[in-house]
Amino acid sequence: MRKVQAVSRSALVRAVRNGVLLLLLPLLVRSSIFAEPPALPGPKCDDNLKGTRILLVVLDAVRPDYLDLVPMPNLEAIQQEGTSYEHAWVGQLINNTPPSHATINTGVFPRQHGVIGFEWADQFGRWITLFEVGGEERLSKLLIQSGVPTLADLVRQIYPCAHSVAISGPKAHAAVAMGGHTSADWILYASSSEQATPEGSAQYSDVKPATVPGHEPPAELLQNRALYEPGPLGPEDLDRWAVDAALMLLQRYQPRLLMVNLAEADVVGHATGGTTNPENMSRVMASLDEQLGRLIDWYRQEGLLEDTIIVVISDHGMVPNERNVEPNAIFKALNDSGTGRHPNATARTHIWLTDPSKGSEAAEAISTLQEPAILGVYYKEPGGSNYLLPPGSRLEEPMRATLSYLLSTYAGPTSPDLVIILRENTLLAKWPEGSHGLHGEITWGTQHIVFTLYGPGIEEGRVSDYPARLVDIVPTVASLMGLTFQDRDGVVLADAFEKPASEELVVQQNMQRVLGPLVYALCAQSAVDRGVPATECESITK
Repeated sequence: MRKVQAVSRSALVRAVRNGVLLLLLPLLVRSSIFAEPPALPGPKCDDNLKGTRILLVVLDAVRPDYLDLVPMPNLEAIQQEGTSYEHAWVGQLINNTPPSHATINTGVFPRQHGVIGFEWADQFGRWITLFEVGGEERLSKLLIQSGVPTLADLVRQIYPCAHSVAISGPKAHAAVAMGGHTSADWILYASSSEQATPEGSAQYSDVKPATVPGHEPPAELLQNRALYEPGPLGPEDLDRWAVDAALMLLQRYQPRLLMVNLAEADVVGHATGGTTNPENMSRVMASLDEQLGRLIDWYRQEGLLEDTIIVVISDHGMVPNERNVEPNAIFKALNDSGTGRHPNATARTHIWLTDPSKGSEAAEAISTLQEPAILGVYYKEPGGSNYLLPPGSRLEEPMRATLSYLLSTYAGPTSPDLVIILRENTLLAKWPEGSHGLHGEITWGTQHIVFTLYGPGIEEGRVSDYPARLVDIVPTVASLMGLTFQDRDGVVLADAFEKPASEELVVQQNMQRVLGPLVYALCAQSAVDRGVPATECESITK
């Protein structure tokens, strides 16, 4: 079994001195004041230390092209000693944090686990939102109602005593989506007062640990003064806070399943556009790699790394507003068609209507605008789950097949009534061009993600062209542990295994024949929208 050596901050500073990471020196110096968190006192859990462990790290909103901005030695070590998927994608809708994390944890699509996005109208027309006070408990109850087994259920089949943990810094909805239902024993996130900075990012003060009923960590952790910080802190500090808390729990309880959301790239990407501000994103990526290294280092020092399955994945991408579509023109077209956007909604391209029966008229009204940056508008069949295009849509068949597949992953009584398909790097917004980022749109830039597997039984140094999805994580981890999860929407990523089962390989190969053309169409459309050759799509198996 290979040995992955976590790369310390001192190694990064040496790289700075060699001229590699000069831009990152201010961040590294600032971050170096934070010492490793103190261990919690007391005995360890009586769960036997031997056996398989799982470390799942979500790099929130990290695009694969961000990895080229700076050296990321800790992630690169995992990639070199594991299997990576260069054409991995979200593979479902809506591509934002709550549904993505719920799928990572369950192996089923939003149409089954019920988490559609940050907000939606239920089958009775009642508005559900995770933004309001109590949204975390609402999300947890929703996952309980779904009755879908989770990663933690899988682990408990073999290790009944095992602890499982879900942690995030500023994103309660990420921790809860990973840890709600019967999943994590303990859910932890940072409660804080958040303020926007002049640059449009976020600053946090009065930071302290928070949780949800039924998933409270031990009181000694919630009361640990090292997790109480007056601030002001930046997004990178809250990722450091999340890893501090994770290390405290690792040192005290050695949870078999640790799920950590690192949110900094999402916060900064929204505020700056991500790809349009490479200097900021370079600092972000160096910080994320440092936190990943701290986690890896603990497993290595405890002699547990060889028995640990590590999944490093992003939950969605991010696109800048290189082009804007005027939102008021869209909303006026909706009103002219005899309906409108739900008054409580904030979603821009996934729209719930005040009168869902007017979906066809609303789609035609928007299509009549002849906005060049809008590829098409889908409406949901009244009383059904099928999405249709109005006559004369400019969308051609390769993209139609891709979009039909994606729409089917959340189609149901609670899914949007109207879905607007924008060109790549286009937002329904009024911001100065190139200044902000979003990821709810349906493009390759929002769907393309980082996906790496490492651990016992994983092929070393493999780069796969299979279009792996979030929904494939649970069945893959289950197979590695010798278990089978029934009724999953995902497949086992058998091509990552040193000794794959022939039947699992056949299922994956058959699925590649389905998914390959869909991913290629999305990638090729992105190239057309950006006016560049589709060379990056050529390695996708069609």
